[in-house]
Amino acid sequence: MFELPPEIIHSVCQHCEIRDIRALRQVSTAIKVIADEYMLRSLRFTFDRQDLVNMATLINNNPYAARKLPEIHFQADRLPIVACQEEWELCRLKTICDEAIWRGELQCAERRTYEQPENSMELSSREATRYKILQRETSKYSQEEMNQAWTCYKEMMQDQQAMDRAEEVFHCMTKIFKASQRLETVTLTLKDRIRDDPLRWRRNEFYQRGMVRPWGDDGCWSPNTRVLNQILLAAHTTGTKLRKLNVMPLSYQFFRQEASLMEKLHDTIMGLRHVHIQINSNFGIDHEEELAQRSTGIDHQSRPFSSSLRASQTRITAASEAARVIDALNDSRVYDLLSKASDLEHLLFHGPETDTGLPKMKLNAIVGSCPWPKLRLLCLTTFECTETELVKLVDNCRQSVACFCLADVLLTEGDWQNCFRRMAGRFPKGVDIVLKGRFGSRQTNQEILVCDPGHPFTHELIRYLETGQDEPKAWLATPWVTL
Repeated sequence: MFELPPEIIHSVCQHCEIRDIRALRQVSTAIKVIADEYMLRSLRFTFDRQDLVNMATLINNNPYAARKLPEIHFQADRLPIVACQEEWELCRLKTICDEAIWRGELQCAERRTYEQPENSMELSSREATRYKILQRETSKYSQEEMNQAWTCYKEMMQDQQAMDRAEEVFHCMTKIFKASQRLETVTLTLKDRIRDDPLRWRRNEFYQRGMVRPWGDDGCWSPNTRVLNQILLAAHTTGTKLRKLNVMPLSYQFFRQEASLMEKLHDTIMGLRHVHIQINSNFGIDHEEELAQRSTGIDHQSRPFSSSLRASQTRITAASEAARVIDALNDSRVYDLLSKASDLEHLLFHGPETDTGLPKMKLNAIVGSCPWPKLRLLCLTTFECTETELVKLVDNCRQSVACFCLADVLLTEGDWQNCFRRMAGRFPKGVDIVLKGRFGSRQTNQEILVCDPGHPFTHELIRYLETGQDEPKAWLATPWVTL
């Protein structure tokens, strides 16, 4: 086989993405040796035993490149826990529908409450399409192939449970932190629904063997909580000072762990400069045992399939679960955790989404008195507060922030016209203000729909907030809806 000069291989790797370098490693030993160095520009791996072994080997074989590793991206989604083959079959059917939604063949059943509900014709059409897709995909395999897939699935599921019990992530991350002196950024995610996801190949591999893809936030809450614990404890053990932490999504139960454990996590969080947290919105399945304890006598055809198990809940159950989770999040533990990062510069926090009329996270439970003198970017999404509390937040952070972003905010007292008037002109010149989503008021029972940045009203409103001049003349001409 013709071998390329090392200079050309280096040149090719410099212009390749990580997923392309991963493929190049399979071509030859010579390319693999050089490609491994570039793999360590940004380490991406999943909750899979072979992946963890490969990462440890990669670090050991490339100590010089490992010392310069700046960031890791850990995708913690895993196979759902099932008790029998019937439950595995339900998961397989859901995976088929989920993939059909991802490919654009099937419309997602989930709709936000402010959208128009489906009429009977739309519902019948979607159900007919779903039935055809299920028939097509389930007829591809013989019973023997199905039994083999179920056996493989059990082995993979049990292996992942064994990895959890043995804290394999902690041991792997301890080795990585010891070898990587410049590692400052940790990104922890569950399932990404993007077409160019570089880790999608791993889910394809799981699907080929066990006919069910790892789920992530659809399956249980604990994967991200346990994995995040192990990563932060590994950093605490090795004395690593993390600077950036991104977790999407994170369960509310992460903030309610034992005080002794949280104290160790606080030590690691103290040095953070950038924090991006999205709270898991799938309240009703925020328990690891959800799938394992569910009865197996469920009619396959009657069970609704969509991109989330949340759609199968009744509205009363969803409201009850949302109230329980929001109460837990509003007990100040979120703020207690974030306040430990005294030198925080970037804070992006996405509260859990609840239906219209249901409570949301309180502003003070997230930022408190905003005790971060170096804060340069503040982006808060999906929360509720009073008009006075929001204006006070602006006063507390306006001298330091360069970017101030709000999205999907509910005022419990006051109205938005008056609130925007009080906020107008308070920021120094040059501060970038971003408004997105819907801004509702429980007092006036109305809300303003703030469109994309190119919308004329949005442009007028942001200019008014920046300068304090030229108040929008058509407040009542903007889209208003009853809450």
